[in-house]
Amino acid sequence: MNPNPGVWQIQRWYWRQLLRAAPGTVVLLLLAQVAGAGVRGIELWGLQRLLDALWQGGATGPALLFPLLLIGSALAVSHGAGVAQGLLRARLSYRASFSLRDQVLTRVGSLRLEIHEHPEFHDRLERAQRAIPHLAQALDQLSSAVEQVITFAAYLAYSGSVHWSLPVAFLIGALPSVVQRLVAGAHYTELVREQTPGHRRLAYIGKVLSDPGYRHELWLFRLGPELRDQWQRLSVRLRRERLRHINRHQALFFAANFGAVAATLWSLWQAIHGVSAGLVSLGGLVAGAEVLYRSGSQSQRLVMALGNLHRHLLEVGFLYAFLHQEWPSRETRPAAEVELRAPVREIRFEGVSFTYPGAARPALRELTFTLRAGERVALVGPNGAGKSTLVALLLGLYEPTQGRILINGRDARAIPPSERWRHCSAIFQDFERYELTLAENLLLPERPVAIEAVLRQSGLERHMANLPDGLNTQLGRLWNGRELSLGQWQAVAIARALARPASLLVLDEPTSALDPRTEVEVYERVLAATREALVVMVSHRMGVCRLADRVLVLEGGRLVEEGTHEQLLRHGA
Repeated sequence: MNPNPGVWQIQRWYWRQLLRAAPGTVVLLLLAQVAGAGVRGIELWGLQRLLDALWQGGATGPALLFPLLLIGSALAVSHGAGVAQGLLRARLSYRASFSLRDQVLTRVGSLRLEIHEHPEFHDRLERAQRAIPHLAQALDQLSSAVEQVITFAAYLAYSGSVHWSLPVAFLIGALPSVVQRLVAGAHYTELVREQTPGHRRLAYIGKVLSDPGYRHELWLFRLGPELRDQWQRLSVRLRRERLRHINRHQALFFAANFGAVAATLWSLWQAIHGVSAGLVSLGGLVAGAEVLYRSGSQSQRLVMALGNLHRHLLEVGFLYAFLHQEWPSRETRPAAEVELRAPVREIRFEGVSFTYPGAARPALRELTFTLRAGERVALVGPNGAGKSTLVALLLGLYEPTQGRILINGRDARAIPPSERWRHCSAIFQDFERYELTLAENLLLPERPVAIEAVLRQSGLERHMANLPDGLNTQLGRLWNGRELSLGQWQAVAIARALARPASLLVLDEPTSALDPRTEVEVYERVLAATREALVVMVSHRMGVCRLADRVLVLEGGRLVEEGTHEQLLRHGA
């Protein structure tokens, strides 16, 4: 396991992620922060010019015009920089969060299936997903820590003791902003309500991409890239809608802040007249100006921001640890890789054993047998005999912990999984029900040439009349689509497997919920459609075994019998 990263290491990675997500936005945000902080010096310089004019007796006239314009311009720049920072922070937060979520999904999709057997993997994944929002929160704390609260507290504490116009200016200047924020909050609530279906669909696709239960079909049918593209497109659309909302209300907020600028200048003018009338001392004017220009102690703001930043960076550390954890990738292979250009002609197991991570005993023990193209092989045995594990090894979802598998005479470890899966198809007992359209269920990502034949061979053709939009019918209840029966979902799974050319087809008890007669009919249709392929059938029922050329009997992870159905009956197997 990797050591836990330190805060400085996380911080460096944090900045790299921001620069990777939106380098231009990072630069603009830094410039806006520099501009917002730099005008404070101009404000003080303008205040100095103003005090000098007053001290020299220039309480009215052109001598005061320039410093007042200077101070007003500095305040306007300060407000503009604040609005720009809000817009840029939102844009950067969305892009960085999108980038990191995509990295997590890509990372999960790249790992070998046995990694999902580790409880620690799921713990780390959960912590990583929960850490993603802290990236944006750390950015907010880094940029501006509770600025409005400190400004409000500081102004109320000191402004009333200086001059009556200062709290009046504060209230008059703050009121438009408060109203604008209330309106923006109401609009944001409505936006969240409108985007809820989109976010639910986003969460569903994210679940499909990250849930290990979907992993075997995602890999075999190469659904991952297409679904990840859907996730990206939907995420971008929702992000743009949210940014449009932010842009609109930040513009209104910017306009509302001009009222605060005007009220500030008015109160300052009133205070100047108070100095001329002897009601306000020059020191009081300086103190009032300081309260007016400073929203709180910079040291307090900095301490709060750094404390919160430290906490959020520690949370982000979980994400860093997950993305940098050294797990075996499913594409990790010896340097000398080979392509599997020809269809699968022969698969040979030589002394193959497999042990699940953390298990005390192997699930399979020293299996040796050969399967050839065109064969129909039945795989039988009691529950826990190792049938599903053997299927996973056949399809390249797991790798042997001992022995080797040869495909067309080549070691399977030297063949990239994506090459193997181009020639494989499967129908699993726990087949997935993708609540997408029927076309997306069947055609992702490869479009078959003869969809009519696939519908007929799978038995789905007779159900098409009940689908109002044909292939474009939305399936499932999540999106108010057409809910299918178990048998209809099963037909969809069979059609999905038949919709791609494959020289190895595995039927892992896909018809266990059907009666024996219907089960045999389904197997006969599938076998008729795959005459040249190697077909491996997993079942408990003898009717299926009669359709096989050869039967392999597993017990306790070992191959205990092998032969035709008639031979095994004679031997009492």
